[in-house]
Amino acid sequence: MKTVAKPIQISDENKNFLLSLGEEDITLKLLEKMFANKEKEPAMFHTNDYFSLPKNRLYNDTSLTTTAGKYIFNLLILSPKIIALVGYQNQAFTDDAIGDLENTLSGYLLEDKISIQDFVDYLDKMQWLGFSIAKFVNASLTYDFLALPPETEALKKQLLQKYKKELDAGDIITTNKIETILIDDAKQRVKDIPDYQIYASGGRGSFNNNFKNTSIMRKKLRFMLVTTCLNSLNCWNVLRAY
Repeated sequence: MKTVAKPIQISDENKNFLLSLGEEDITLKLLEKMFANKEKEPAMFHTNDYFSLPKNRLYNDTSLTTTAGKYIFNLLILSPKIIALVGYQNQAFTDDAIGDLENTLSGYLLEDKISIQDFVDYLDKMQWLGFSIAKFVNASLTYDFLALPPETEALKKQLLQKYKKELDAGDIITTNKIETILIDDAKQRVKDIPDYQIYASGGRGSFNNNFKNTSIMRKKLRFMLVTTCLNSLNCWNVLRAY
């Protein structure tokens, strides 16, 4: 089973390479060299490899520990005009964090601190970066992630047996209780699998909902669908998805 790569400290040589880059240097070819693992040419960095960024190097008012991925994000995505206003962003850019940044930029736009073109350029670069590097940076769903961990499977059998009477009676509260216990257990066991980053990032889907439906409660869902959509013209199409 593959696990998320542990971050390592970037060497002085590679740190100097990063610090030598300008926004105009960031091309798809360079990003592939930096982050794409190939059969005969390993990537220079994992996105979470870290280094010490000197004070005032990229609108950071103190020296700080940052990562290769965050540095490239700041260098490419935040134009000199924008980063001068918001400062170096040393955080994981989850869906919520991106939303907060864009709300801030919207405020600056209304206050005429940035122009419409500044905001459009930001959006264009976000789209380009996200779509261009997805093929070699984003995690993919694998069997390691979709298969219910054996420990969770064993716990599921115990709980179904323990609460058999309540489940047979259609007790929704008990059903929800079991789902919550199993989701929490499974999350602790799969959180180090790279695929989990799809959900942890906030960029796509909901672990609690998607993993529950595909891996934890699938048989139960199939039974519920059979009993609730027998009269539906689309029943076969719905069931086929499960």
